[in-house]
Amino acid sequence: RSGIHKFFLCQKKFVELGYWRNETLGDVLDKTIKSCPGREAIVSERGRVTYTELGRISNNLALKLMELGINKDDRVVIQLPNWPEVLYFYYALARFGGISVMALRHFRRREMEHLLKLSEAKAWVIPDEYHSFNYLEMAKELLPRVPSLKYVIVATNEAKKAPFINLDRLLTADSSKLKADSFKRPGPDDVLLLLLTGGTTAMPKLIPHTHNDFICSKRAVGPHRGFNRDTVSLIVVPVGHNAPLGGVMLCVIHGGAVVLLDSTRIEDIAAAIQREKVTEVFL
Repeated sequence: RSGIHKFFLCQKKFVELGYWRNETLGDVLDKTIKSCPGREAIVSERGRVTYTELGRISNNLALKLMELGINKDDRVVIQLPNWPEVLYFYYALARFGGISVMALRHFRRREMEHLLKLSEAKAWVIPDEYHSFNYLEMAKELLPRVPSLKYVIVATNEAKKAPFINLDRLLTADSSKLKADSFKRPGPDDVLLLLLTGGTTAMPKLIPHTHNDFICSKRAVGPHRGFNRDTVSLIVVPVGHNAPLGGVMLCVIHGGAVVLLDSTRIEDIAAAIQREKVTEVFL
C-alpha cells in the first residue's frame, strides 16, 4: 500500500510541476496536424506522408480495428520491418486506448510464442514473407497455441478469411461504419505501449509506458538535442526500440520528419542522409 501511495504522490507532483501535461499521443499528433498540416511526417521507400495524411490514415485504421473488435487495453503485437505501417498502428491504437507491443522482426517461433502469450495479444501484425522467412507459416503454427490471439493482420498478402486479415485492404477499405466521434479518448495515465527489455540472456520482458510518462521523458531531452520543425531523423535500427521511438515522439512534438530505412547497407544510409538532408541518425 505504501508503494502505491508513494506512486500517486509522485504522479500528482509530476502534474503540478508541469512534467506530465496530461496529454495523450493522439493529442500531440492533433496539435502538430493543426500547426504543420502539409509538412512531411514519415518518409520511406514506400512513399512520403504528411501530418494531415498521417492523421487520416491512422484515424481510419483505428476505426477499422475497433470494428474488428479490438478495444481499449487490448494488446496488438507489431512485428514489421521499418515500414510506415508500424507507426500507422502505433498512432491508431493510441487513439482509442489500444496498446502497441513492439516486437523485433528477427524474432522467430520461440520468441514470438513467448511474447504473444506474455502480452495476451489479441492481434498480431506481420509481413507475409521478409528476407526469405515466411512469417505467415509461423503465424499458422502459433495461432492455435495462443488462446488470446484472435487476428493475424498480414502485410502484402491476399488474406481473405479470418483470423487472417489483409493489411493493405484494411488500410484502403471504404469508410468505416463507425464515426470519428466513436473514439473515446484514453486517459493520459493509461498504458500507451509495451516495450521489450534488452541486454539479458533470458526471454524478453515487457515494460509498460503510459502516455504521460513516455511523452514527458522524450520531451525533456528535445531541447538538448536541438529538435525543431527542420529536424529530419533517420531511423536505421528497428523503430520499435525505445530510443528510435523517442525520436519519433520528438518529431511529432516539434513537427519534424522521420525517415524510415529498411536497410543497414552503408551505401543506402549515406544516400538517405544526402537525399533527405538528415540531421540525426539512429544506427
